[in-house]
Amino acid sequence: MKPKKRARYAAAVTLSKGKMFEYGVPEGDHIELPDDLDLQMQFPLAVGTVGDFASEVVAKTIGNSIEAQSQTPLDEVIFSAQVLQAFDDSLLNKELSFNLRILAAAGFYLGDVPGNASVQLSKLSQLDFPKHDTLAIAVKTAMDRPWEHTNETLESSRAKDILDVLCQHFRNGRNGRQKAYDAIKSLREWAYSHASAHDLLMADLLGAISATRIANSAWTLLPRYSNLPQEKWETYLSRSMSIKEMWPSQRLLGEAGLYRGISGVVQMPTSAGKSRATELIIRSAFLSARTKLALVIAPFRALCQEIANDLEKAFKDDGYDVNQPSDALQPDVEFDFSNLSDFLDLESGIFDSEVESKPQVIILTPEKLLYILRQEPDIVQKAGLVVYDEGHQFDTGSRGVTYELLLTSIKRMLHENAQSVLISAVIQNAASVAAWLLNDGSKVVSSRALQASRLIAFASLPKGKDGQLQFNVASDSDQKFFVPRVIVSEKMPRLPKERKDRFFPTQESGSIALYLSLRLLKNGGVAIFTGRKSSAAKIVREAAEDIFRRGISLEPPSAHSDPDEIRRFVYLFERNFGANAYLTQAAALGIFAHHGNTPQGVRLAIEYAMRQSLIRLIICTSTLAQGVNLPIRYLLVTSAMQGRESIKVRDFHNLMGRAGRAGMYGEGTVIFTDPRLYDERFAKTYRWQETINLINPDSAEPTGSTLLSLFDPLRNDLGTVTLSSSSSAEVATYIVNDWETLLKWVESVPINIPKQNFSVASLIEQLKSKKKIIEAIESFLMTYRSDVQPETFVDNSRELVTETLAYSLATEEQQILLTDIFESVARRIELFVPDTAIQKRFGRTLLGIDQALAIESWVTTNANALEGATSADHLFDVLWPLLVLLSNEKRLSDTVPNGALKTLALGWLAGDSFAALVQRLDKLGASYPYGANQRKFDLDVVVDLCEQTFGFEFALLLAAVKESFLAFSSEQAGEVFREYVDLLQKRLKYGLPNQSCIAFFEAGFAERVIAQCLAEGTTQGAIQVSFDARHMIRQNPERFEVMLQGFPSYFFDVFKTITAP
Repeated sequence: MKPKKRARYAAAVTLSKGKMFEYGVPEGDHIELPDDLDLQMQFPLAVGTVGDFASEVVAKTIGNSIEAQSQTPLDEVIFSAQVLQAFDDSLLNKELSFNLRILAAAGFYLGDVPGNASVQLSKLSQLDFPKHDTLAIAVKTAMDRPWEHTNETLESSRAKDILDVLCQHFRNGRNGRQKAYDAIKSLREWAYSHASAHDLLMADLLGAISATRIANSAWTLLPRYSNLPQEKWETYLSRSMSIKEMWPSQRLLGEAGLYRGISGVVQMPTSAGKSRATELIIRSAFLSARTKLALVIAPFRALCQEIANDLEKAFKDDGYDVNQPSDALQPDVEFDFSNLSDFLDLESGIFDSEVESKPQVIILTPEKLLYILRQEPDIVQKAGLVVYDEGHQFDTGSRGVTYELLLTSIKRMLHENAQSVLISAVIQNAASVAAWLLNDGSKVVSSRALQASRLIAFASLPKGKDGQLQFNVASDSDQKFFVPRVIVSEKMPRLPKERKDRFFPTQESGSIALYLSLRLLKNGGVAIFTGRKSSAAKIVREAAEDIFRRGISLEPPSAHSDPDEIRRFVYLFERNFGANAYLTQAAALGIFAHHGNTPQGVRLAIEYAMRQSLIRLIICTSTLAQGVNLPIRYLLVTSAMQGRESIKVRDFHNLMGRAGRAGMYGEGTVIFTDPRLYDERFAKTYRWQETINLINPDSAEPTGSTLLSLFDPLRNDLGTVTLSSSSSAEVATYIVNDWETLLKWVESVPINIPKQNFSVASLIEQLKSKKKIIEAIESFLMTYRSDVQPETFVDNSRELVTETLAYSLATEEQQILLTDIFESVARRIELFVPDTAIQKRFGRTLLGIDQALAIESWVTTNANALEGATSADHLFDVLWPLLVLLSNEKRLSDTVPNGALKTLALGWLAGDSFAALVQRLDKLGASYPYGANQRKFDLDVVVDLCEQTFGFEFALLLAAVKESFLAFSSEQAGEVFREYVDLLQKRLKYGLPNQSCIAFFEAGFAERVIAQCLAEGTTQGAIQVSFDARHMIRQNPERFEVMLQGFPSYFFDVFKTITAP
């Protein structure tokens, strides 16, 4: 019963009708339905398709081989469910809503889209049930948590028998398949003999759904997938919060053997259930005693925090430790990795279960793990499972080099029986990565099946009409339709002394995005994507300081948000940014920025509030694509440009994956809000085609390697012309051996090649990016420097390069060039750092030779001053000149007056709020060069300096200073220095005044204002580490609960996790 072209046209018309209601188009302005089209004609095909498929499933279940031979394709079942859902959304016949929703839910469920099925079930629960339609109620119960129902009120004893078996199966794993199949067969025989057409359909649906639920249940599948007896899983599966049924992606991982220890590269779309699958992989490893240590590596602090929170809740009843070391590059007191016993039996690959130790999961960033590896390399050898989340990060600039070299190191150290799992939603060349990482390109688990459908729309402003949304115009296979009068400009009130009228929205993409978000957020979460932090800030600022200040007809997002949560955010923002800051004013309206300059704690609170539907609108950059799970229904794209370059197709699809959260929204919509894209698609075809390519997943770039970008040519400012006067290989060699000469040569390029848009500044930035790659190689090679002869070390470097992803992806010519670079770096190391002990020490710093030597020289010259430091603050004063000298932040040297940024840093270390920090600079009249002018410091710049320069770059340099000083100092002096420098490093990292605040911050309250609030009143020295902070909270829960009541809910959730029994 394959739908024909007219059926698909009817479905598009129905969908358009529903969208007009969804987008708030007045009913009088709806497009008139075609006279020759009866939309209810879709029902026989849709209902018949779902019914036929259900009948086939039941026939197969009870052994009716003749009927089971026919098989309705799954895509037709899903299409039928979409038709039924669309008709319900169109409100053309509300009396049919119950039947439409239950049939749509059943179609999605049987079509293996359980996420969409659960959305329909939640909508079904909003209706009154037909009390005497026993079988329909039973169908709903079978799909909706049957383990929670008693089924006492059901009139049909046959339906009750089926549901009783389901209930018992999900509660304790008993009453297996045969009893269920017998009950299904009994109902079917009765239905085919005595039932009405409606009851016959419902009987088949009940039988098919029940059989499918048992077939896909965790009780049925996990023992088989893990090669473990059911008794091993019984304690976990009997819990109310355990996984009950395995989604398609989770089953796919089971079929591939990942729950029994097989390694693999997993490529699956966002919202497919990968997070729960990760938990099951770890749980299986612990239950089978294959390991007692699992490492989870995630590229961003926020993602690490989210994973740690989720796993801590998942494993709290199992006795497994879930730990997240601090992000500071220093050993953590609470994580003494040298004490992790290595229980692995190298022959069998099984841990000695008689040795008493608690299984533990450690979640950390690549940078932190790389640091730990270079201090304590045994940690990887003690791990039986390593999970790489968002594992496509190999070509993301300098961090990509760090990531690739980390995995190269892990490959060398990991035991052959250990399991490696790399997970990504957007890795295109998974087989190539698997061939490198796992030495087996076939170990790939891949699926493109979505658990939520996704629509693509373009804003359009046709002449003489109100703005429209054009749907499906980027696809030749989908039926196109549009929704009229979605963008209706309104005149805003004038402010005092204004003479010119202003309108909202304007024709700018950011303005249209804000307008559409205000119309749509009543339906669900909205994210506005911008390519730059400044663009996101502009939308937030204009909304708070202009649009809502004037007054418009649309309600602010706060009207559809939780008022208590808005109040809590305003309180936190006032304490952080000041009452008059645009971010605080925006928070009061329910508008939140989410980008790289959003402080970590604020980001965590915003993400949690979005997940809990406490707030509805965020304006973000690509931070939204960084693995964080947010329930977004609408993604509004203002521009695909990130600076001068378009966002990668891969990253854009990761971003699109946030729209349409499975199980919450059955559908996500991505709207391009720049009307020029669609309206000028014929005049400016290149821009339209770029957007089409961006949407097409087949256009996604394969995962590459930043190491190979060493050989990318230098480009002009526009990226349109490459520099041909010198080969890329020559440039790379000069970076290694003669950096200063290369910089002088670059200064002559614009003169020698005029009118080609080459600027010295742009060329130097490109060269600096390449130099960072060389520095990472230097650090990597020094780490593996053993006490061998120089030529042997050079030979080893040539061998090491062959173990990188770059080498495995490279052409033969690139392999030769890459090998030559590694050899040149090795020879340079031997030339400038001939002492192998110093090489090893430099390797632990994560810095290149030049910076490591500069630090070593400075520390030697200033050893007495360093040794004489009497506190962390005193030490910072001594170190300030070195930090300014080595930092990449230009504003440290060209800000006026001189010393202004040192004042800022001291305020940061004192724990001052961002509002107070801005005031410090204002009082000094501080400014920095911006083009031909000077610019004052605003809130966004101050946050960037504190979190990036002080918190990341300075902290990295301090780790190297410590290595050098401890190498030359006495043991006693070294211990004193270590105490000061470790404290200073964390204070710079977090912007906190003392160890007690740091302990609360690392206990999960990762927000400066809140950490200081919790630390107030604690006895000096009583709280040293996060364990102490958590212990004190458990001892005095009432006191800390009162402190947290005024702050966003995220932090109270952390409190509940800590105090949970």
